[in-house]
Amino acid sequence: MSFLINFGIVLATFFTMEAVAWFAHKYVMHGFMWWFHKDHHVHEPGFFEKNDAFFLIFAIPSAYCFITGTLNGDFRVWIGLGILLYGIGYLIVHDIFIHQRFKWLRRTDNAYFKAIRKAHLLHHKHLGPEDGECFGMLWAPYRLFKEAMTTKSNLGSLPIEMPWIEPAYAGSSEGNAMKGAKQVDKGVDLPRPGSAKKAKPNS
Repeated sequence: MSFLINFGIVLATFFTMEAVAWFAHKYVMHGFMWWFHKDHHVHEPGFFEKNDAFFLIFAIPSAYCFITGTLNGDFRVWIGLGILLYGIGYLIVHDIFIHQRFKWLRRTDNAYFKAIRKAHLLHHKHLGPEDGECFGMLWAPYRLFKEAMTTKSNLGSLPIEMPWIEPAYAGSSEGNAMKGAKQVDKGVDLPRPGSAKKAKPNS
């Protein structure tokens, strides 16, 4: 029974963190801490970003729960584990799969990953803190999941490029979704600086 309770705490914490991340992304990163988040939307030279400071900020409550939970032998250690697992999931999906900071997980036809990738493309069409959308980190609006499951798309199978600078997207649902986007810098793409090679469509 204790295993189920502890597992439930870890699971509940993991999903709660998505709500926390959405709130922090919308009202903190795109609010009073935009200065730290700005270089994630408008890239500057170098591998690291000021935005990486949020990794440390979110690591603090996890470390606190691990330490106090271990010292007192209580449930806080499982909360710390849930936060840690969310951080690992965020790293894999956001930094590796979407932004390709490490050249792994470049291709997929999975509907979940295609929806997540498109949601992030929609988020990054805005270069300023206002008029944002799709603030979730590991979850996308339902309409994007539905679209990913019912339409064929190269979006999940290509190394990321913004669709308005990638000819392979011309006339696609992704390209049409981006038409008329505000504040678009056509020289900015989602891959990290230093990965300037154009995405090649699947043959």
